[in-house]
Amino acid sequence: MRAGEPMIVLREWSTEDLRGWDALAERARAMTRAGVETPEYRRILAEVRELLRSGRLDEIDRRLEKAYVIRALLNVMHDSPNLARVGLSIDRLRRVEAARAERFTRQECIAMLGIHLHHFDRLDQWEEGLFELSAEVILRAGAGLGRKQLREGALRTVVEHPSIISSTGGPAEYAGLAVDVGSLEDHIQATGLASQMSGRFGESVRREYFLEQIRRADHRSTDLPWFAEVRREELWNAPGEGGRLFGHDLLEALADKDATPPSTAWLELVTGIPGDPRIDYSSMWRTWWGPVSGAARRRVTQWIGSSDLRLFLEAVEAYGEDNHEAGLIRMFPARKRFLEGLYDQGLVKETRLILGNQMRQWIRRNIKNRSFESAMFSRTHTAVIVIDCGDFFLVEGSHSFRLWIYMSEVDERLMDRQVGSYHVDELTVDVPRRHAENFGFGAHRDVTHQGFWQAKALEFLLVDNQMDIDPRPLLTPEDFNRLRRSGVIPSHYLNR
Repeated sequence: MRAGEPMIVLREWSTEDLRGWDALAERARAMTRAGVETPEYRRILAEVRELLRSGRLDEIDRRLEKAYVIRALLNVMHDSPNLARVGLSIDRLRRVEAARAERFTRQECIAMLGIHLHHFDRLDQWEEGLFELSAEVILRAGAGLGRKQLREGALRTVVEHPSIISSTGGPAEYAGLAVDVGSLEDHIQATGLASQMSGRFGESVRREYFLEQIRRADHRSTDLPWFAEVRREELWNAPGEGGRLFGHDLLEALADKDATPPSTAWLELVTGIPGDPRIDYSSMWRTWWGPVSGAARRRVTQWIGSSDLRLFLEAVEAYGEDNHEAGLIRMFPARKRFLEGLYDQGLVKETRLILGNQMRQWIRRNIKNRSFESAMFSRTHTAVIVIDCGDFFLVEGSHSFRLWIYMSEVDERLMDRQVGSYHVDELTVDVPRRHAENFGFGAHRDVTHQGFWQAKALEFLLVDNQMDIDPRPLLTPEDFNRLRRSGVIPSHYLNR
């Protein structure tokens, strides 16, 4: 964890947690009823309940001038979500407010707040505009209470933070305040909303608390304590909004970061359950990646590209050292700088690893705790990586494999994840021939890794094809000065 990074504590609400809050809510309701109920009032409650159940709403409306009928109506709707669906409407709420002349009791305000929070965004599904009016009535009623009645608790919380109940973004705001505090449970207790968390508002708050923690987290972090909870399949499979799963919201939040390569732990988190977004023919892709935004898929694909690139470079370097291959070791630093410079400029969109069997086995033995997807290659000791840069693509390999640069979108067959193996002739003969047939013989170039090979590659990209690339990140300072002195590339391409 980096210095100054806040300690994040995130825990999924278990079934026991939810039952605890429900029990607490019921005890709170029972205590409220005990303080106001008399035999006569219980009779009124039963009568109002029966009128709602039988749909005799006109009879209720005729009695709304009686304060005890209003109190009974609010309590019945508070205690019975199904009857609230029957009894709550814009017209009836306006009648109630007019009858009370905006002089609601504290208990009536709490009952209205409970109804509002329990159903929350569903109110507008019952009647458009009901959510907004309900919040306005509650806030006006709360503002009309005296300071003594507006003591610490739920009413004071919503009066001081009205957007919590007046906006459908209220749960996110409330969750953000909980993140500031450091504990959702502590925040719920401190704001007096413990008895109001069993409905739609509470469900949304719990979801937003997870998402807000993710939004504030650094995706380069490796040790955030909530990683284990977010890996749980039951959390991903929980119902979300609009027919989606909550896992789709988690995916969007986890992917909503910049292109900086994430930690291995973060990348494993975002692909552990949904899988690889590049394998778009699988049932897993249809379940998880199909419903999320294209931006989320592109970002994670780009991150996997950075992981593939790191693995390729790490494997080539370590393999050369392990097998005492002086030529491979000598060529490595320049290749590493060139490829990483492309990624650092945001040019790498997608990658494909193609590994010979010996190289693949060596990686699995020597580079631990790294998952990767790759195709087979006929040269058993060689590693190849295909790099899609949008307007051009590269095919780079280890050992004596040349760097191939193609000016076009990437060859579809090279990125087809259902193609599981490639022969060396396909990469060095068939792909160049196909490309030349489609784009002309001058639209690709192969570069041998000898001498100052980077100058030839950059001349093709910058001068011949006018690519908007800053060459400095692709070269060491010494090589950049060498390129400038060589005169191979005009100075205006170098001063970007």
